[in-house]
Amino acid sequence: MNKGHTTEIVVQVLAIAAYVNYNKLNKSNALSLNLMNVIILFRLSRFVSILTEVYTYKIILETMNRFALPFWTLNLSLYMIFYIFAYIGMIIFGGMLT
Repeated sequence: MNKGHTTEIVVQVLAIAAYVNYNKLNKSNALSLNLMNVIILFRLSRFVSILTEVYTYKIILETMNRFALPFWTLNLSLYMIFYIFAYIGMIIFGGMLT
């Protein structure tokens, strides 16, 4: 059995266990709700890994990965600019507003 099949079996067993636990505890336990959210996230990530097998979606996902780094850099730069202006504003106008 290869790694993909083992992961598939583990995710399915965890999903069934989480569903049984969720229904057994009358949907009121916070741990059960968090476990269900994690299992749903794992099942959706499996779907994305299946999409990489389709050539068209593989091209789209590779393009999104290539654009991720420049957007990350841009967002980090904007965050630093906003932080610097906020800090300067606190120094200049600190204590003036009450």
